[in-house]
Amino acid sequence: MILNTSRRTSVIVAAACLVALVALYIYNGVKNRNALAAALASPPSKTEILNVLRQQAMVATTEVGIKKLGEYNTAKFGRRFSLSDPTTWTWGERICIVPVDIKLKYGIDLARLKADDIAIEGNTVTVVLPQPVIVDSEYDDEIEQNGIFSLTTGLRETVAHEEQEEIAEQTYRYVVDNKELGESLKDDVKRNTQLVFASVIRGMGMEPVILFKE
Repeated sequence: MILNTSRRTSVIVAAACLVALVALYIYNGVKNRNALAAALASPPSKTEILNVLRQQAMVATTEVGIKKLGEYNTAKFGRRFSLSDPTTWTWGERICIVPVDIKLKYGIDLARLKADDIAIEGNTVTVVLPQPVIVDSEYDDEIEQNGIFSLTTGLRETVAHEEQEEIAEQTYRYVVDNKELGESLKDDVKRNTQLVFASVIRGMGMEPVILFKE
């Protein structure tokens, strides 16, 4: 049986087109894979790294829970009796101790991180971070009366709930502003911060060196 010439030519052309399409598909696939591999292989820029690190304005790496006893004691903090000052003539003492549950979150304010704080050398990324600070804090302002110690003697008035709230708030402010506490936690906060940021850099396929500004 002899195949019709025009039909055979059509079959050959169709087969040739099919081969060309397959070749083009393979070529494009290889080209795309090579482009993707090249993109993954090329190191990110300082700006790209900075944008990744700045996904949040602040990063909390260490959370500390503190129970602090707030104290009000007229024997310690009140004014001494004076015949010339009638406001000190009230006899007796007022003592009130309020337990306060406080949470402090230490971390990095990334708004202070600049592109100049990042250096890239080969596959190594060095990031010089700002010193850790308190990035968030709170305290439980619902005072449990069962946990309060209160004593009033003489003609003094008992410590009211509003005064207890004031004691709790002052205690909270004292802890937040306590620089000695921050110093005592500095090494732990820095270590935790280095772990977090090193993980981010490694996730980008780079080797991290995490330092802190003096």
